[in-house]
Amino acid sequence: MPRSRSDLLKLLVKFVLLGFVCYFMTAWFFLRKREIPAFLPAFHSTKSIKNLFLYDGISLFQNKSCSCQNMKDMKGMQVYQLQDNFSPDEIKFVQERRMMELSHFQSRYVSKYQNILLAVPDCPLSYPIHGVKVMPLHTVLIPVTLKLGSHEVQFPVVIQQPSIAKLYDPGADKKISSVVTICTKTFLRYHKLRILIKSIRQYYPSITIIVADDSETPENVQEPNVEQYFMPFGKGWFAGRNLAVSQVTTKYFLWIDDDFLFNEKTKIEKMVDVLEKTNLDVVGGGVNGNFFSFKLLLEEGGEDGDCLHWRSGSYHPLEGFPNCVVTGGVVNFFLAHTEKVRSVGFDPKHQRVAHTEFFIDGLGTLLVGSCRDVSVSHQKKGKPSDPKAADMQKTYDTFRTERQDQVRHKLALLYFKNHLKCFTRT
Repeated sequence: MPRSRSDLLKLLVKFVLLGFVCYFMTAWFFLRKREIPAFLPAFHSTKSIKNLFLYDGISLFQNKSCSCQNMKDMKGMQVYQLQDNFSPDEIKFVQERRMMELSHFQSRYVSKYQNILLAVPDCPLSYPIHGVKVMPLHTVLIPVTLKLGSHEVQFPVVIQQPSIAKLYDPGADKKISSVVTICTKTFLRYHKLRILIKSIRQYYPSITIIVADDSETPENVQEPNVEQYFMPFGKGWFAGRNLAVSQVTTKYFLWIDDDFLFNEKTKIEKMVDVLEKTNLDVVGGGVNGNFFSFKLLLEEGGEDGDCLHWRSGSYHPLEGFPNCVVTGGVVNFFLAHTEKVRSVGFDPKHQRVAHTEFFIDGLGTLLVGSCRDVSVSHQKKGKPSDPKAADMQKTYDTFRTERQDQVRHKLALLYFKNHLKCFTRT
């Protein structure tokens, strides 16, 4: 006699229950035979977890605040509490303006917590599958939500114009002069500048040289393929850099000081090869055998600002180039992508002594490297034999010496513009 539908359903349920019983019995049997470890690993304390993320003595674990302190194992460390560069009467108003500008900045640029796509499966736990960002070497708390009794679907949509390409033609001959422009800034030291140009022409006869000049009594440097741009007297170091780079029409520019000297190891082609085959934006070389480079480590803080740490050295080797490393900043001899550096710029408020400040502004935007197989020489120091040149050099030295009020001005800029609480340097 055929069974009814309800009988078949009951039989099916019995088989399912029997299957569950067999599964749990089998699992229980094998678990009993498995060896139980004599002890279980202890949970790490918050302090021990944070110690796992120390780099050069700096905690890169995500914190709600940060601080700059002298480290006993790092001799000669300089610690700057940037707030100290303001008087007690003005600091409150400076902080209010800084908070207002920070809020405006954050509203214009995407936060690391925006556009996070969460996966919401048929369980209470949701987790991010796209949109979480973390700085190199750092940690980040992953946002997770827990919901019951509801389902949620998210479709993140970004409405924007696509970026249009901006290409530089290397020319049919692909000469180095079609790809690279040399830039420098001069102030009074024409005797040094002419020696530099002469050394460049020994190795690169036709390459364009751009000179930004803010001397009080300018001298015309009439040389083939040399473009000289005059500025108001004493306009400043970074303003001159901006002017020079603004006139570049090639894919790359090479930055040098006006008292450098090209030699047989000044191979611009090697630097071009590095930028062409990697994702670096800037690559530096050496000066007089000194291959100076440094790391910039940003420790995120709270409303009172972040902490920035300057350390000599590099992060790691550059893949494919055994003589090169990835770093945070280099000397004043570097080849760079013109467009990328223009997007960062050189703050004209730095008029006299500044260098690291450019790489601080470019932190997170510029990828920087340094190579040991390319270098320039430095012209000999000393009083020039020509009386006119000697007078100019003497005047130059008075501008070149950094005063204490200028140091405070630079530190105050770090506090406000870069939203930094403190800065350490070793």
